[in-house]
Order: sequence, then C-alpha cells, then structure tokens
Amino acid sequence: LNYAIVQSTGHPDLDAAITHVTPEHLSLTQTLEGGGQVEQSIARAQIEQLMFKPIRNERSTQIEENLKAVFPNMHWYEEGLFTIVTDSIPPTVKEYRRTIRELSTDWYLTFQPLVRTRGPMVQQYLVIFENWDSYIEYAATDGIPGWIAVGYFHPEEQVLYCFNMLGERFSDFLYEVFLGQLREARDRVESQLKGSQVALSVEGQLSEFLQKFETAHSMVRQLYGQLGMSILRHELTHAMFHNWQLQGIQLSQMSPQSQAELQQKRDYLASGDL
Repeated sequence: LNYAIVQSTGHPDLDAAITHVTPEHLSLTQTLEGGGQVEQSIARAQIEQLMFKPIRNERSTQIEENLKAVFPNMHWYEEGLFTIVTDSIPPTVKEYRRTIRELSTDWYLTFQPLVRTRGPMVQQYLVIFENWDSYIEYAATDGIPGWIAVGYFHPEEQVLYCFNMLGERFSDFLYEVFLGQLREARDRVESQLKGSQVALSVEGQLSEFLQKFETAHSMVRQLYGQLGMSILRHELTHAMFHNWQLQGIQLSQMSPQSQAELQQKRDYLASGDL
C-alpha cells in the first residue's frame, strides 16, 4: 500500500515500500528481481519528493469519463497519482505541479503512521479553471459561492475544483483594475496639454504617480498568487485525507436567500447590459 518512487539527493530513484518515518530518516524496503528484500535508510533532509503511482480502477475511470464529457476542451496533465484538468497555459501548470508534489510529499511523510496500512481509493483529479466566470458558474451547480470560495473539494465526485489565480486572465483583470483607467486618464490629459508650457511637468508627475500604482499592482498580483497556492494546498489536504479514507466531508448547502442572490449574480454574468 505504501509503495512510491522516492527521489532523493545523492541516491538513485527508488521504487520501494516506506516502512518507517521519523523526523530524521526514512526506512525503505526494496524487493529484488530474484526475490529477497533490501532495507535502506535515507535522511529526511535528502528527500526531494515522493512520486505516487497512478490508480487505475473502475471508479477512477468513471470520474475521468465524466470530466472529459463536462470539460471537453481542457488539457490533461498526469503527475503520478494526480491528474490536472485545466485550460491554463503550461507555465502556470508547472507551478501547480510543483506545489502538488511538495504538498503530497509533506502530507504523506507527516501522516505516515496513519496511512501506512491504507492506500488511496482513486486517482486524484484537480480541475483548475482559467476563467473566473466559468469557475463561478460551475461552482454554483454544486451550491458553492464561487465569488467567495475560490477552491473546494467535492467528496461525492472525488474531484478538487479551483480557480487559477496565477493565470493570465486574472492578471489582466488586476491590471485593468489598478492601471487601465489611470492610463487612459493620463493619455487624455497629455493630449489636452500637448504643446503647453506645463505639459512636461504634468507628464512627469503623472508618470511618477502611475509608477507607484504599477508597484502596487505587482505586489497585489504576488499576494493573490500566494493565496491561490495556499488554497490549493488546503483543499488538496482535504482531498488526500478523503482519498485515504481518513476524513469525511459534508458539502455545505446554501440557504434559500443565498440561492436567490446566486441567481441574481448568474443573471448579471449572463447579461450584456451593465
């Protein structure tokens, strides 16, 4: 149940069973081709990551077929036990894959005493939306207020859903909020003052003002990126506890008033008349 590919500094990759974990060392047992076993100990600090083997069973196939039917235009990325389904571009996906590897390694080694007699039930699927509107509308079908909760794990579907706060579309949205209208205002003022004696002075002051907002935009984008990764780690922790049958999750339901508000928001998203 506890087999994994162990990638570590100074050692070849090991396809071995993790038999014991301490804060300092991992004990591994590797089965030889001709029979027999070899035990080995590796310092915890040398462990780069664990690569968990994919789960191929009937339930995983059902989940995969359903996701392909619901999200036919999304791309699929395999990461051992984890499958990412997304319409985001590869550079962003690379960051998510790295976060998933780090979280799963930390989680497994931390809770190894609990999971050593267990194994995951299914392949772990993560659906990551690039488009915020699409995420909000899909989350609404699960009774989740997507404009508040930008990530959630659905225990019945056994799928994690989240919005890509590292993506280009969200970055463009932040850019427009922070800088779009200011740049338009600057251009209008400069065109009106063009050729006047104060043009250079005003242009310099506006440029300095915009530079401060560009710095603010960069900082806020970084904060939102960190928040997105924190949410992914949080929800993936729920998903892994559930997959190893260590946690039961009750999906929260919205009140009737919230449902009415949700419908208003959906109508607003669908409307072209602000």
